[in-house]
Amino acid sequence: PEPLRALHPEKIQAVIDADPTDSTGLRAHYRLAQTLPRARQARLAGRLEEAERLYRDLIEETRPQGEVLQALHYELADVYFQRKDYDALLD
Repeated sequence: PEPLRALHPEKIQAVIDADPTDSTGLRAHYRLAQTLPRARQARLAGRLEEAERLYRDLIEETRPQGEVLQALHYELADVYFQRKDYDALLD
């Protein structure tokens, strides 16, 4: 469960390392669980370059769909809004 993920980072990393080709789909799921909190923390702390990189890496690496993809784009848009990069925000 999500509230327990922070308590077991080594288990999450073990799942990621055990399936480098993501044949089960769990690698992407756990990579998202591992990185999304860091991206959110960076965004909320004003470390916008770091946040942008983390969000973009998540989108590229995990290839999410549906609501997850929409949420990532929404949060990435907030990064652009904070930077006043309105062209990137509209894209």
